[in-house]
Amino acid sequence: MNEGSKSTAYGSATSLAVRGSSGYEAYLRFALPAAPAGTTLTGAALEVRTDSSATAGSADAVTLRPVTGEWTEAGTTWNTKPALGPSTLGTLTPPAASNSGATAELDVAAVRAALGGDYGVALTGTGTDALWLWSSEAPSAAGTPRLILTFSPQ
Repeated sequence: MNEGSKSTAYGSATSLAVRGSSGYEAYLRFALPAAPAGTTLTGAALEVRTDSSATAGSADAVTLRPVTGEWTEAGTTWNTKPALGPSTLGTLTPPAASNSGATAELDVAAVRAALGGDYGVALTGTGTDALWLWSSEAPSAAGTPRLILTFSPQ
């Protein structure tokens, strides 16, 4: 979402922006499985990749927060963006270069509570340089954001 273009939806864009000269926020949604029988969630991480633009990387950390309001990729704009939870799920230290990956550990308890349903994560920041990440619409599946879940025996 782009504060400079408040009524535009970017649901089919191949890249996501976080921060920049005008406000940018990126929202991701994942369908979470139920914990397999006899296991518990012991790890959760968000994996992202910067896009191929020369200025894709960033020097500033990105805050990961839970999305608590309703939203759709096709219908969400800056003006209609959903509410965010007050807690921080984790912090992403983005790569400084294009076509580079980064992983952020997430609050396991928060993710565990959402198992078996959809889970939204907002990427927000206050820096002045924009971070550009591949979206779920990326030209290659290798660049799309992934939520990595680790289950261990109880």
